Amino acid sequence: MAKRNEKKIVNLPTDKIIVEDRQRTDMGNIDELAVSIAAKGLIQPITITPDYRLLAGGRRLAATKLAELPTIDCIIRPTEDKLDEREIELFENIHRKDLEWPEQAIATQQIHTLMQEKHGDEWTQRATAKLLGKSIGGINDSIQLAEAMAVLPALANLPTADAARKKVNRISKDAHIRRSISEAPAGSLSKFATDDYLVRDAVEGLSQASDRIASFAEVDPPYGIDLTEKRATRNKEYDTSIAIDTYHEIPGNVYPGFIKSVALQVYRILKDNTFCVWWYGPTWHCMVKDALESVGFHVDDIPAIWYKVDSPSTTNNPNVYLSRAYEPFFICRKGNPRMRNLARPNVFAFAGVPPSQRIHATERPVELMREILQTLAFPKYRILVPFLGSGNTLIAAYYESMSGWGYDLSQIHKDRFLARIDEQFPGGVEDDN
Repeated sequence: MAKRNEKKIVNLPTDKIIVEDRQRTDMGNIDELAVSIAAKGLIQPITITPDYRLLAGGRRLAATKLAELPTIDCIIRPTEDKLDEREIELFENIHRKDLEWPEQAIATQQIHTLMQEKHGDEWTQRATAKLLGKSIGGINDSIQLAEAMAVLPALANLPTADAARKKVNRISKDAHIRRSISEAPAGSLSKFATDDYLVRDAVEGLSQASDRIASFAEVDPPYGIDLTEKRATRNKEYDTSIAIDTYHEIPGNVYPGFIKSVALQVYRILKDNTFCVWWYGPTWHCMVKDALESVGFHVDDIPAIWYKVDSPSTTNNPNVYLSRAYEPFFICRKGNPRMRNLARPNVFAFAGVPPSQRIHATERPVELMREILQTLAFPKYRILVPFLGSGNTLIAAYYESMSGWGYDLSQIHKDRFLARIDEQFPGGVEDDN
């Protein structure tokens, strides 16, 4: 039987080294390593079997070939079997500082599996953690990520393990949500709310709605900005599972026409003497106001604002810009409506929804939406929400004894909305409509 301490160093032609399937596929910046080896030589020899099969050092071998050096120093190391050979490669890779997180996770899983093959079922994650000098939680996390990547290879493209973990958790949660919705009892509010949340294009849905059927409208259209780029600039580890996969923006070159077309439809659908709340990005302040007035709305010159109490304020360039801590919205009138909460100040101070609790990228808190409804709408009103997103405006309407409907392109958003409905209204409702 071969012994691991029976080894010697030799210098062999690089083309004699046999490279079989390797665990590590991403060699990183191999050009830089090739320059270093050409200038200073190879500091750490590669490891091979007596029949010249590569065990460890694939990156060093590739860099040596790139540097056009004809030979390379090798440690010839006898091995007992294929398991022994895999162990040597895996242990070398797992301790490399430049190993990418997907490779780290896969290597950890393979080492754990290898040890179970060698030692049987008594080998546990605790034993792997002790072997690698890591926590049990870290080992379990790596194994779960490796298993997830086997099913969803695209996870490996995410920048960090934390981003991949959030993506996996979100997917798992959505699967649970879909099961919960399908199993919800007949009296649950989600069974009624499903008809209020329509998965379709908002412009198309608005065009097919009847005239003068809504008593209030809350319009939160896309802001005509590249949300993906802004999120990535601010934080490269942003949870893309919420923002990027399900959020749809409108290009700036067509944004003015888009806003006016939506405004025309909303104005038509609203009854006479009603209010409309219209959210907008400050960059488009004048354009949005002009578009709203051009279709017939009376728009207060002074916008209302949502001040985000105790929420982390942000800015893409803190050296130049102050942090953003509020969002503006216009209060528009069709005809001459009367407010419910007379002379209320135009600042609505509410904390934002914590990122860990959001089901949509641009979600606003239910408490804020309830306050807006208590100010501008009355019980029994039917409200229009063209861009539903999280659906929190509908939830606020249900709390305020109102009904409503709206649109969103994402079935995922609707499923999360319905799950939240059943969480907030566990007793269900009576079908008295």
